[in-house]
Amino acid sequence: MGMKKYLCMGNKEIESMWLPRWYQVPFDECQIGGAPFQGCIVLTPLPKGRDYKQHLSMLKTEKLLNGI
Repeated sequence: MGMKKYLCMGNKEIESMWLPRWYQVPFDECQIGGAPFQGCIVLTPLPKGRDYKQHLSMLKTEKLLNGI
């Protein structure tokens, strides 16, 4: 099992397992639930109407800018 890139964190309304599909990332690159790990991008449910793909792009940019 390879290193995971994403940590999917659901909430009371949305299960973590839906997030890879909504963010359009490979399921096998995701850890479902658990504690954040170094270098991961944490994926969380967004308010209704938000663009998951655009949000992922923002998260990746932040990761690059922070040097993680």
